[in-house]
Amino acid sequence: MLAVAAGPERPAARRSMMAPSADGERTVAPAGANTTTEASRLRPIERCILRLAERGMADDEIAGRLHRSPDFVRRVKVLMAVPRAAAQHPPDGLRPLERCILRWRERGEDYLEVAARFHRSPGFVELVEELADYKLSR
Repeated sequence: MLAVAAGPERPAARRSMMAPSADGERTVAPAGANTTTEASRLRPIERCILRLAERGMADDEIAGRLHRSPDFVRRVKVLMAVPRAAAQHPPDGLRPLERCILRWRERGEDYLEVAARFHRSPGFVELVEELADYKLSR
């Protein structure tokens, strides 16, 4: 029989990254607690790094917890401060494909010609047009 060397004990389950409050309950930081960046616009990895950094953890320790390099953590911290443009959604609520199909149909193209442009069947184009018209009618 093989002898197994005793190693450091591991926790049975992964611990939550949230700190317990005074009464022992695990809580999420209140909205607006992060004054440097709007946390809701951050990606999950960015929110995690920010939360750990706000608790005073060093970049090396954060990197170890997230299985990343310390340079990665530093880059993410720097890039979190860079303003991002929010995605612009057209007011009509249509997808680009729907807008294109409606435009081609308004120009007088028949389903067969439009279908050839998009490498789809005429039935597909007709269905997309009907759904786009429905979205516009709401």
